[in-house]
Amino acid sequence: MRKRTIEVVVVSDLYLGSEACKAHELLTYLSSIKPKTLILNGGLVADAGSGLYQLPKIQLKVIKKIIAMASQGTSVYVLADEKDHYLKKLTGIAIGTIEIRKELILELDHKKTWFLHGQHFDLDQKSAVFLKPFGRYSYALLTQWNSLFSPLRALFRKTKNDTTQPVIDSLRLKQFRNYAISCAGNRGYEAIACGYTGHADKHLKEGKYGNVLYLNSGDWLGEMTALEYAFKRWKIYKYNADKCSAFYTDEELKALALHDVRALADLPNKRKQGRDSKKFLHKRVS
Repeated sequence: MRKRTIEVVVVSDLYLGSEACKAHELLTYLSSIKPKTLILNGGLVADAGSGLYQLPKIQLKVIKKIIAMASQGTSVYVLADEKDHYLKKLTGIAIGTIEIRKELILELDHKKTWFLHGQHFDLDQKSAVFLKPFGRYSYALLTQWNSLFSPLRALFRKTKNDTTQPVIDSLRLKQFRNYAISCAGNRGYEAIACGYTGHADKHLKEGKYGNVLYLNSGDWLGEMTALEYAFKRWKIYKYNADKCSAFYTDEELKALALHDVRALADLPNKRKQGRDSKKFLHKRVS
């Protein structure tokens, strides 16, 4: 069966390492497409990456599949969210055509599109009103606020390994969408693609800065949805509505050994060792 060629694919909240991970379905989906750009938008790894060594075989195949896609020319961007403590340690690292970032900006059909997980946009009404006068600087202010207080919030989390999506009612969803659109418009972007809410969405809204397209990829853990950009338009992909026969091949995965995948889990330690050695050399020289 011929693979579908897609310019950009966005998938959020895979939670590799968790029992709830829909790895088989994800492997089937990734094997049915040929994207120029693949964006893994937050929630890639559960439990801060500590379980990467004990991943089930099917979840290891997902990682190997992503590496194989990158080796075949797909640009892969991994965007870390607030809970991705493991990935945040790797921010700025590029492994071939795989890059780890906090956010991404792409120009698609002469329109600037802002990609990020979007957890910061989950505001109550009072916070949104407080930040409104800051205009284009409101998101930067919010990011600094979160960076200061996220360690405190982590201390009060109920469970360390909680991988469930937040329960967001329709009012909070609307507030999230409106604030995301406002921040994108203030910063001069014509489209914004998020995750976090667990609900796939596509909404065009007119504001004082012009039309802004809001996109949400939903979450693979629950809805098994994704965003696809092809033929100059965005659409929401739903795995459960896909009528194509499920298929995938392991041939392109055999070239990658298991230790190549496990080497990714050691990157934060290697990066820390590199920093420590530089500090040691600096002390010796001084």
